[in-house]
Amino acid sequence: MPAMHGDEFRRVTDEADPRRCQGMTHLGQCMMYAIPNGKYCKMHGGQEGNQLAQKSILNYRLTKFQARVNEFADNDQVKSLREEIGILRMVLEETLLRCEDEDPQKSRLNLLIESSKITDMVSRIDKLVSSCHRLELSTGGLLDKAAAIQLGAQIVSIISAHIDDEGVIDSISTDILNAIQGARINEAEKPKN
Repeated sequence: MPAMHGDEFRRVTDEADPRRCQGMTHLGQCMMYAIPNGKYCKMHGGQEGNQLAQKSILNYRLTKFQARVNEFADNDQVKSLREEIGILRMVLEETLLRCEDEDPQKSRLNLLIESSKITDMVSRIDKLVSSCHRLELSTGGLLDKAAAIQLGAQIVSIISAHIDDEGVIDSISTDILNAIQGARINEAEKPKN
């Protein structure tokens, strides 16, 4: 058995040597001797050789993870799911684009192959949109019809404090009410996904 002095790494001369490190590199199995009575060389986790490096990598990852969590938690949009909806819609779009082919038969086959993934994605988008809507309603991010009409009345009241012409105020009031009704109609016509 070749002697291994301190941190010295020694290369095996015979690839079939049972003392060869079991670690893998981009070229295949490591060509160094394992530490005595071990499976790996120091570089690939042999007893004390790699424990400190592994611990420092773990600490680095935990610190990086904690910083990322803090970044998300401090975000003003933490209670909004709009970005997540956008991400899911982009993934769905990319999945559908991968199905496209110049040959219509191939396109149909690709759609059939991806159908469970597409169905799952549409279902997830639907659930996320519903959750987003509930969240925005509960946090006051959305106005219901009564609140919108009350807001319109307050706007007309503010305007009437500065304008004396009743005809103009009536016209403004009608336009605001129509705008609120138009927004409600447009909202109802939007696709639900």
